[in-house]
Amino acid sequence: MSVDSEKLFLLDDARIALGTPPHGDNIPITHVAVDSRQCGPGGLFVALPGEFTDGHRFINDAFARGAVAAIVSAASDESNKWPLPVIKSPDPLRGLHALAAWYADQKLSSMVRIGVTGSNGKTTTKEMIRSVLESAGFRVTASKGNLNSETGVPLSVFHADIHAAFGVFEMAMNHPGEMQPLAHILRPQFAIITTIGTAHIGYMGSQAAIAAEKKDIAAHFDGSQTLIIPEHDDFADFLAADVPGTVVRFGEKIQQAVFDSSDPYMMTVGSVDVRLPVPGRHNGMNALAVWALADKLDLPIGAICHGIESCSIPGGRNRVLNGSNGRIILDDSYNASEESMLAAFETVRALHRQRSDASSLVVVLGAMKELGLFTSDSHLRALVALVPLQPTYTVLVGKEEWSPAKDSIPKDNRNALGTVTTHEDANSAAAYLSHVLSEGETVLVKGSRSFHMEDVLEVLCA
Repeated sequence: MSVDSEKLFLLDDARIALGTPPHGDNIPITHVAVDSRQCGPGGLFVALPGEFTDGHRFINDAFARGAVAAIVSAASDESNKWPLPVIKSPDPLRGLHALAAWYADQKLSSMVRIGVTGSNGKTTTKEMIRSVLESAGFRVTASKGNLNSETGVPLSVFHADIHAAFGVFEMAMNHPGEMQPLAHILRPQFAIITTIGTAHIGYMGSQAAIAAEKKDIAAHFDGSQTLIIPEHDDFADFLAADVPGTVVRFGEKIQQAVFDSSDPYMMTVGSVDVRLPVPGRHNGMNALAVWALADKLDLPIGAICHGIESCSIPGGRNRVLNGSNGRIILDDSYNASEESMLAAFETVRALHRQRSDASSLVVVLGAMKELGLFTSDSHLRALVALVPLQPTYTVLVGKEEWSPAKDSIPKDNRNALGTVTTHEDANSAAAYLSHVLSEGETVLVKGSRSFHMEDVLEVLCA
């Protein structure tokens, strides 16, 4: 991570933000980090306790790399003699949140802030918003990479270009109670909920709980803000109820949108044709959410279309790659949930049908994580949904999750999946594919981050 050499604030500002007495010093803070390896001169290191390690163990390392202060736990051992000034907080994570909320209020007050959440499509939607706003001539700042969590959102605030007219921030959650603090930090004037799916349902317990948590993106609305929600979602009415502000719905019906069944890149909104930067109806829905926001901002149609069509989407999210030996690969390897699995199946089927030279369809799937008691049923439903595609090879990564589902699927359906193999990891699957593939295949690669499905791409593109 690059370190901004410009001053963000003074150390006493941080003390005041965290409710501790100022010391009268004016040490400039140039950046905030929760990883000591990302500290540099002028850094403020936040020592977070973690599941596997404790940030307090790395304060000396942060200091050696140039950090000038740290936020530490008020319960930390008094016998420690830290080599740099410290601010004590009952909870360093909440201290980080309080500092980010203060910074957003002080430094980003003139920026129109847009928050994006949802079970799927957050990054694609964020990038489309950025592209549309830039096409309309605005200076835009946006959260980088996957900085969308309870630590990522505050870091995104500190990374923001304070001179930008608009700021676009991803806001994610996987446990109860995580969205409210993020909404308090950002207080977005516009908030988008892309979908209510089953991602993280193992932690949340139900889709209803996920919907309630996502809705908290509007927890700090005071009546002047706008919430944008999907019209087709089962929880749409719940999301719209009692929101103190304007609720705008997006979707095929309300926006008169039509998706081209023969071309997964094309959609028509009203009478306007738009070519999506990545294929799939689900990406068209992301674009409709962006369109609804753009309409609310009175942006010109030309800027909306150009912004969507020219948007660059990060790797692993429905990118179509030209592999070796004439293969076409749908790289959706970044992550997986049941809903995104089904969307990927629909997209790869459309891509395969477009090809007159394709030899076969190959589906490589890493298991879905964080589903808890829903794991078996979700994986079984995914395999059943795959049956109509009739792949030549179905390559499953993650035996613990896939094997029970494979054994439960009816024999006739299992036969429709072609040659089915299960593998412990992506490297094993890649080795298998290197032996069975020939040329010209259409290949889908998708799976949860923990399975590193991008390793399979190396074989397919070698």
